[in-house]
Amino acid sequence: MGVFDKYVSSYSDIAQSYNSWLNDRGNIHWSQYVDAASDLNQAWQAENRRTGISKWDWGWNHYQNYGKNEGRLTPKVINTNGLPDVAGSGGRGGYTTLPVYQDGSGNPTTNETAQEGFGYDHWEKRNGKNEYRILPGGGQFQVQPNGSIYLNTKLIGKDAQQAFRNFANKYNSSNGTNFKDIANSLNALGATESKILTESGSTNSLVNAFYGKVSPWAVSYTHLTLPTKRIV
Repeated sequence: MGVFDKYVSSYSDIAQSYNSWLNDRGNIHWSQYVDAASDLNQAWQAENRRTGISKWDWGWNHYQNYGKNEGRLTPKVINTNGLPDVAGSGGRGGYTTLPVYQDGSGNPTTNETAQEGFGYDHWEKRNGKNEYRILPGGGQFQVQPNGSIYLNTKLIGKDAQQAFRNFANKYNSSNGTNFKDIANSLNALGATESKILTESGSTNSLVNAFYGKVSPWAVSYTHLTLPTKRIV
């Protein structure tokens, strides 16, 4: 599973958007549907010589009558200004398609390539990298030779960067010993982002190690024992 595949799975709103895109039959590129299979391309060429039908129209007709029950590859358009206005004219404005196969009942089946591509498009082209989100896989924090931590902002959405800076600053200013402030700054990152961090593996070992010392979800800071002897 790739970084952007996990990115889609980590955020419920992105996963919902992906599933809507996956099940939308209005975004299939019918010319590429024909090109994806040699038997379809040959059949279209024969029909085109006889009737002049466009590849786009022929692909749509084939899918409606046969293809949806044959488990065919259906290239689905993403990151485009829209499907062609004129059948068979090709993409407009530089489209990108992702591969999605249909099962025998005409239902789309997800695959890592499609989900990874959707996640990349969301992060790079649909404003994900400017929102309060992070990319899974670790590396948001990098430990420097002097023991301080460095923030890799390329893996952190713009709206989330200040919260991550606060954590890094709290850690660096106390050499990782001010558990109260560090725990509070981790809490401020948000449940989804904190969950991603603790599941990211060795590249975020510093954060994982801190979670092992103090759980920011259940930590208590009232360690003072008050005297109980009654004074008369």
